[in-house]
Amino acid sequence: MKLVLMLPLEKLRSTLSPLRGERTDPTSDLAALPLRVAEVPGDGGSYEVLDGFKRLARWRSEGLREVPVVV
Repeated sequence: MKLVLMLPLEKLRSTLSPLRGERTDPTSDLAALPLRVAEVPGDGGSYEVLDGFKRLARWRSEGLREVPVVV
């Protein structure tokens, strides 16, 4: 079952973002959908962002502390 959770930014990793190249433009027109993430095993509750790098960049620049995610 997929649930939308609110996670603090410090629990999110974005180590896969370099694979996207220079396409992460936080100023583009984006729907406010939750990020897709996967739990990182054995890392104390951190999550890897799989989809939503632009939204994450925008929300960080807006100063949000928690963001919606689907695990």
